[in-house]
Amino acid sequence: MILIQPIGELLIPNKDGYFDRAIDPSQPIQAIWQKPLKLCVKEIQARLPNLIHSIYLRGSVARGSAVKGISDIDIVIVTKNTIVDFDKSWERPFIKVVRQRYHFVDDIEFGIVSYQSLFNFSRPIGVRILLKLQGRCIKGEDLIPRLPEVYPNKSSFIHIPYFHAFQKRIKFTLQTKEVYLPVFVPWVAKRYIRTGFELCIEKENFFTRDLYKCYEVFGKYYPEKKHPMYNLLGQALEPTLSQDQLLSLVNTFGEWLQSEVHKKYPEYF
Repeated sequence: MILIQPIGELLIPNKDGYFDRAIDPSQPIQAIWQKPLKLCVKEIQARLPNLIHSIYLRGSVARGSAVKGISDIDIVIVTKNTIVDFDKSWERPFIKVVRQRYHFVDDIEFGIVSYQSLFNFSRPIGVRILLKLQGRCIKGEDLIPRLPEVYPNKSSFIHIPYFHAFQKRIKFTLQTKEVYLPVFVPWVAKRYIRTGFELCIEKENFFTRDLYKCYEVFGKYYPEKKHPMYNLLGQALEPTLSQDQLLSLVNTFGEWLQSEVHKKYPEYF
C-alpha cells in the first residue's frame, strides 16, 4: 500500500493580488527527466508536422519537484489552427514504450489547444491557468507572458466550469466502454480532489494543484466528506477500483460533488 505523504506547494497572492508563476524557467529541468521529455517532443513533431505553434511542459516536472514513480510528464501543445479531428490512437502505445524504457515515468499526458482558443478570453479554459502558473515553454514562441494574471477567485477555476459536462461524460464512458483502469481511475480521482479544492479557494486565498493540499483544504470545509476524499487520494496514487466500483463512486460521491458545485456556482450549469 502506498504511503500518502502530507506534502505540497502553495501559491500565495503577491502584493498586487495575483499569483506569481510557480516555476523559474531559467532553471534547468531535472536531468533524469530530460531524455524521456525529448522523446515526447520528437513524437509530437512527427504526429503534427507543420501544425505546432509551441510546446509546453507543466506540472511537477516543469517545476523541478517531480518524484520518480509518481510524477507524470504533462505536455501542452499549442497548434497554429484548430484541429477538428486528431487521431490519438498512437498515445497509449507510445506511452507504454516510454514507461518501459524509463521506469520512473508514471504516465504521460498530452493536451492540445489551438492558439485561437488560448487567446479567446471570453471563454474559460483550464489550460490557460495551468500554463500561466506552472508552464514552461520548451519549443517555439513562449506565449505565457501574454496570458492574463490569475487571482484567488473564479479566474483560477480549472475544473468547476466544466464539472457538469465531465461528470456526464465519465458516467457515459463507464456505462458503455471498457476503460484502462490504471490510468482512468487516477484521472477521475484527481479531477474530483481538485474540484473539491476549487470549492474552497475563495475562502483560502491561495492556489495549489498538489493533491494532499487539495484534500487537506477540502476536509477543513467539508469534514463529513473528508474520509471519502482521503480514499480518492489513495486511488489517485495507487488505483485498485474495478470499473463497477468506480461507476458506483461516480454515482455517489461524484453526484454529491456536482450538487455542491451547482449550489455554489449555478452560473456554470
